Amino acid sequence: ATTGQSNSSCSGLCDAGYYCTAGSTIPWQFYCGGEHRYCPAGSGEPTVVSDGYYTSASTDICGPGFWRNSSLFIDQSLRPIVLHSAIPTKADTPLCILCEEGTYKYQVGDSHSLCLQCPIISISSSDRISCHCPRLNKDHASTSLYFNATSRRCESSIYSPSKLEALHSGRILPETQLTKTAQFLCEPGFFCRNGTRFPCPKGFFGHKSGETNPLCEGICPPGFYCTGATIQPDVCGRIDLFCPEGSFYPRKASTGYETYNDMNSNFSNASNVSLSLIRDAERKCPQGYFCINGIKKRCKGGRFGGEKGQSDPNCSGPCLPGYYCPPGSTTNIQRKCGNVTVYCPPASDRPVFADNGYYTVQRASDNGLQETAHLQLKCEKGYFCLEGLRNQCPPGTYGQIEGASLQATACKPCAEGHYCPSPWGSPRPCGSEQVYCPGQSWKPLVVDVAFYSVGGEEAFRTSQEVCPKGHYCINGAKYKCAAGRYGNSTGLITTMCSGFCSAGFMCPEEGTIIPIECSDNYYAPRGSSSCIRCFADDVPASDLQGSRCKTARECCSF
Repeated sequence: ATTGQSNSSCSGLCDAGYYCTAGSTIPWQFYCGGEHRYCPAGSGEPTVVSDGYYTSASTDICGPGFWRNSSLFIDQSLRPIVLHSAIPTKADTPLCILCEEGTYKYQVGDSHSLCLQCPIISISSSDRISCHCPRLNKDHASTSLYFNATSRRCESSIYSPSKLEALHSGRILPETQLTKTAQFLCEPGFFCRNGTRFPCPKGFFGHKSGETNPLCEGICPPGFYCTGATIQPDVCGRIDLFCPEGSFYPRKASTGYETYNDMNSNFSNASNVSLSLIRDAERKCPQGYFCINGIKKRCKGGRFGGEKGQSDPNCSGPCLPGYYCPPGSTTNIQRKCGNVTVYCPPASDRPVFADNGYYTVQRASDNGLQETAHLQLKCEKGYFCLEGLRNQCPPGTYGQIEGASLQATACKPCAEGHYCPSPWGSPRPCGSEQVYCPGQSWKPLVVDVAFYSVGGEEAFRTSQEVCPKGHYCINGAKYKCAAGRYGNSTGLITTMCSGFCSAGFMCPEEGTIIPIECSDNYYAPRGSSSCIRCFADDVPASDLQGSRCKTARECCSF
């Protein structure tokens, strides 16, 4: 840096971050030149960064000549992702980009406002660190113009352009990407290329040092997510989340979907993690189920899930009456209720046994099969109900209470002299002497021919008997044979009974069974109710003691 040097070390070592070729006059003769190179103190030339090493990070503040578009932090493409991500999700840090042509930037910083306009007579350098000013005279260095970054003008100088550049760079470029002094081994979770360290991209991971592959160790396995700069993939972690292969965030299960392990992933480095939490896919909830927060649950008993993708715990709706739906049913008529002993109201999950004293009612569409009862009713009077079946009181009885389950309780025998035409009615009088009603009659019985009704008053006859001797019976009524007639046998049915009394006999009163023979000196014509005495003057006295006929008056003359 001074004239008259006699020491081989000259004025000293070149500054770190710079290199000094032979004949250099200042310790910052040339800046090292970019992220891919570094210059320790005393460097005569830059050292190229080794593979798997870096000098700068992609997230470092932008160096001279570059700026970062901060608007890219709001990544519109991530908006749909944010809606489904279970963790905060942000965009990657944008890379630094070169300032526009015609501008320069000699400072460190991300803001675009640091990219300044070159003077009108100059053009920007290719690295956008400075501006090139024109020469006033090509043959004389003293007439050269140099760009003064401080004043932002092209100024004349007695120094050569190379020395001016060196003088200028030493003032404006220390501690930047252009003046790196050392290289560092790429850490796990990053890859390093051309001296720059980049985070492993989202959806990928890398757990080894010195990585150079832009995809790092590989894609994030199914059931895990890698947010970026990931060393160890994170397990999805909950049943309501799923992570397909290459995920950089855990996705929330869609409404009506369940999560599951489609690829049966079991990442070897995921120790002490329940396989139930490693979910890599989702699928629409099957019929008979509903899905909330990625969990599949059976539709509860009494309801059914007729469509896929259900998310309502009530599923598609209730089971129809006459049918029952166990948990997980897919139709509202999953199973017929069963038989007459059970019934199924709406939304039944199982058949209900009918109560004693009640009977089941079938659906109109049952067609008599008694398989789809949907309610039970209280047993009416005149019936008894057991095990869901309604039984009518037998003929000759009538009902006296509701809700009976036993015949002895429900059905009262009809009393003698009455009949019970229906089990739900009241007993009725038998009717007339032409009919009779024994106990438990359901209708009056017509008295047989040659019989008559007996027992009780005329309207309450209880039985029949054969018409006795001395009588005749018509329409259930008994009549005595008239005087002058007799009835010597049972079951007579005409007014003639057995016939007229024979001549010489008499039938003195009604109901005669055997005709009585007339005494001596008496006679009786046929059909007589009494015998007639012969007068004394009708016969000689000498004949009064003798026998004679008894059939007519003429017998008195003999």
